Amino acid sequence: MKNILKKISPLLDLDLNYHQARKRILDWILLISTGFGFPALVFGLIEAFQLKEFTILIHYAVFFLPMVVALLFRNKLSYNLKGALLLSSIYALALSNVIVYGFSGASIELFFFLFAMSAILYGGRISLLSMVASLIPLVLVGWLMVTRRLAPGIDMMVIIYEPISWITALAVTIFIGSIMIFSISFLQKNLVRSLKENEKRVRFLQTTLDGTIETLVKTVEARDSYTAGHQMRVADLSVAIAKEMGLRPKQVKGIEMAARIHDLGKIQVPADILNKYGKLSEYEFEIVKNHAALGHELLEPVEFNWPVAEIVWQHHERIDGSGYPRGLKKDEILIEARIIGVADVVEAMTSHRPYRPALTMNDAKEEMEQNAGKTYDPEAVGACLDVFSAGYQLPPNVQ
Repeated sequence: MKNILKKISPLLDLDLNYHQARKRILDWILLISTGFGFPALVFGLIEAFQLKEFTILIHYAVFFLPMVVALLFRNKLSYNLKGALLLSSIYALALSNVIVYGFSGASIELFFFLFAMSAILYGGRISLLSMVASLIPLVLVGWLMVTRRLAPGIDMMVIIYEPISWITALAVTIFIGSIMIFSISFLQKNLVRSLKENEKRVRFLQTTLDGTIETLVKTVEARDSYTAGHQMRVADLSVAIAKEMGLRPKQVKGIEMAARIHDLGKIQVPADILNKYGKLSEYEFEIVKNHAALGHELLEPVEFNWPVAEIVWQHHERIDGSGYPRGLKKDEILIEARIIGVADVVEAMTSHRPYRPALTMNDAKEEMEQNAGKTYDPEAVGACLDVFSAGYQLPPNVQ
């Protein structure tokens, strides 16, 4: 179940640009259509085994199976190929429906569905082509039925032999289909224009925000020469851990943003304490410990898409309540803060400090293993050890 949720959860993320949004829409259509097609396929299987009648089974198999392929390989197939599988499935089902049941309401509705999907996924030109591709075999089927050269199945709903009737059905299909294609295409063009404009604004705001964050990072690290590059390295490792844990892309982005400025509160800590050789006094350590709360105060008025201020406030909390500044425990601590807390310790242990030389990565791994589930989140620790086992390396220290 956990693996299934990991695969489906990206479908729920709506923080997308235009190209991502249309891919997500197609994936949702495939998921919903496959869900509707599955019961029909099961019904066809039951009928095939009980009555030795394979018409219904074949009828729905041509609709169901191509969409299953598109859905299972949605991350490997291109947008156009997935769309082609979906449209060909609807097209095959619509033609099969006409042959089996005649020009029934359900048959015509399937063609309307085909035109609508074409317009939504590709715009007016492709949907017009789908209409032409549909009308040619429809005219042929109608002629075969009128001339009694093709007889529909005995379970037909409505079958129209008179030429005027099926020609009328085709005319109605063309008329309503054309209106539908024009309407959807018009709405799609306006939606695309709006999405692209929003995408430009988001990119501009993101660039501005990134520049502001980078300035804050450099300001902090200019005062603390021994931790130059520390926040960047913690952010890099935090992102690797979050991805290994299967967190959503939007959540990973928030972790990266918070990790890059998690020590922002040190801007209010005296530089002589930050750069002091030797062990800090108890009083000095209390001042340094206050940087998490100071960072929260500085960031709280800023509107982020993520709880950055809260994450910064919590990044020194420990799941057994031994952390600071509030002594939070277990699920009282955000998962983002727990991840950054693990990355922060690993990076700090393997970097040089004025009061000690850098420790080895084995020392850091041993610390994680001994305290996983005690002071550090066990899932975050496990993911951290896994990424290092897979060959991950911290970015080089810039100091």
